[in-house]
Amino acid sequence: MPAGFSLFPQLTTPASKNSKPIQRIMGISVLLLFTLFFSYIAAMVAGLIGKIGFGIDDADLIKRMISTPGHSADNINFLRWVNVFQSIISLGIPAVVVTFLVGWNINAVGNYKSIANKSQFSLGLLIAASLTPIVALINQGSEWIFNKLFPLSVLQMFQSLNANRQQIIEATLDMETLGELGVCLLILAMMPALLEEYLFRGLISKFASNHFAKSATVGIFQALVFSLIHFSPFEFFGIFIAGLILGSIRMHTQSLWLSTWVHFLFNATAICLHYYTLHHFNSTGIYVDTNQWFNGTSFLGIILFIASLGILIIALKKLYSSISTTEI
Repeated sequence: MPAGFSLFPQLTTPASKNSKPIQRIMGISVLLLFTLFFSYIAAMVAGLIGKIGFGIDDADLIKRMISTPGHSADNINFLRWVNVFQSIISLGIPAVVVTFLVGWNINAVGNYKSIANKSQFSLGLLIAASLTPIVALINQGSEWIFNKLFPLSVLQMFQSLNANRQQIIEATLDMETLGELGVCLLILAMMPALLEEYLFRGLISKFASNHFAKSATVGIFQALVFSLIHFSPFEFFGIFIAGLILGSIRMHTQSLWLSTWVHFLFNATAICLHYYTLHHFNSTGIYVDTNQWFNGTSFLGIILFIASLGILIIALKKLYSSISTTEI
């Protein structure tokens, strides 16, 4: 990083050992337990959606629609509704319950009254765009390292998890119209950004800042939990880096708006690239693999990575400089 550039600022309020135990590391344990509990409940929602929304009483059919999803209109819409309700139940409900359980309120966690200006939102666009090739290349490198280090049995388990996850994502993102693109941006980009930022950069960061004295420890801790809870081994390090950047933005801005904006744009970039691939194939019959644009073994991929890293550092430096100037 350039001289004078700090990824994590010094905490304005040092860790307080006098705060209630549940507002510190214990609160994170309670939150994660609630999240796991409600995730278990959310797993049952697929059956209800299938029965109420699609008239499907066959439990085995519902399992197949999730484990090996097809690309029929019913299967795609089913997966999208399941995603909406599972996100709300597994992330939204535990986050709200724990917020009030520890005696806080939503604005105390997210500081939503403090809104970034147009310039900062523009810099957020650059940050999100630069993160896409960086995270993609890190994930490719992670997969290569895992293939070298782990035994075949472990790799097969990882690959099975990843293959099922990819099947579900591709089916959910099977878009033919701009209307469907809008729906996917809403439920797969905006909603996860709002919920995950509140949960990780909001609640977990607030708990951790009450427990750890150094802001860097807080940033690393929340990014670690963020990457672990995605249960995606090959993407672990890429998600961790994204979590570090989002945590850094949240700490500097003291609000969740800008980190949520960057998170949304990062998700939206992947969705729009997928839409472009589908639209181009339907129009021309030629498949364009956008993943190859970010391939670390290609000249284009390496150039994109280096350029993106430079843009990311410059955009973050300008963003944090603008915040410091505003504060003065």
